[in-house]
Amino acid sequence: IELSVDGDESEYTAEMQDEALMVSCRAPLARRVPRSTVVQAGVVSGELLLNGLDRAVSVGTVRGDAFVGEGNASVSLQAVHGDMGVEHLNGPFSVAETRGDLHLKQISTARVGSVHGDVHARNVAAELEMGVVNGDVRLRNVAGAVTLEQAQGDFRGRDLLGGLTAHQVHGSLSLKTAVTPGCTYSARAQGDVSARFPPETSARFALSAQGDLSAKGFEVEEQETGQYVGQAGEGEAEITLAAGGALSVKVRGDKDEHEHVWGFSMEALGAEIEAEIAAHMDEFDHGEVAAREIERAMRQVEREIAKAQQRAERAAERAQERARHAEERAR
Repeated sequence: IELSVDGDESEYTAEMQDEALMVSCRAPLARRVPRSTVVQAGVVSGELLLNGLDRAVSVGTVRGDAFVGEGNASVSLQAVHGDMGVEHLNGPFSVAETRGDLHLKQISTARVGSVHGDVHARNVAAELEMGVVNGDVRLRNVAGAVTLEQAQGDFRGRDLLGGLTAHQVHGSLSLKTAVTPGCTYSARAQGDVSARFPPETSARFALSAQGDLSAKGFEVEEQETGQYVGQAGEGEAEITLAAGGALSVKVRGDKDEHEHVWGFSMEALGAEIEAEIAAHMDEFDHGEVAAREIERAMRQVEREIAKAQQRAERAAERAQERARHAEERAR
């Protein structure tokens, strides 16, 4: 075991107790240990970096940022006052509280208590369990079941092959995924809900919305105001979606819709505006149409352009916010 302390001898102590090395340090400390070492840490006043460990790791409070890198360790943290990042971890990961953002990438499984910022997770090999997230949730390629108690912001999920249970999303919810037979996809959002599934989907659908409800690509068996029940294929999965706003569900692949659901594209915006103008211009009979009809159509075009500009502004604001967070994490 090698210890490197950025300070003088009075700022640290190190002693053996039974088969454990006990270290207390008031200065920045680096420890190089065998991969099989069991590590326990109490309070870390600054930042924490863990990398290349294969045994159990438990940490109390980290008052700065924390990062866990490559290894097979089982990692457990109580509280992180800054941002938290975990990458290439093959063992289970858990954190009770993160006051900043949480980023997970190429991990096995994770259990998360409360997150005061956003959650970004990608390439999770097994289950992902989350409690209360005060920001947005962005998930992609999760093989195990996803459980979310509550998200104060928006939820975006893609390729969630192990099922989804989102008890409460206060913002909007967007889902684009294939479904696995025997799995359940259940979500409730106070805002709008948009869900897209591939043509080979086999599932039972139960849909409800306070606003407009649109369902395409599967057979609707029961229909009431604000409620649809239907089935696609053999009905091997269960999909239950509820929206406080509008709800749109389609069973088909659509690259154009992919852009609107998952990101912002200036090219897509330009194409949308041109399509709106062309659609109205095709209606004109230039020899007979009255001037008031032309004015009505152009006002409609202006409204569509204004809506598209608003979406562009919101997307630009989100991009600036993500860039700011990235710059802060880099510093």
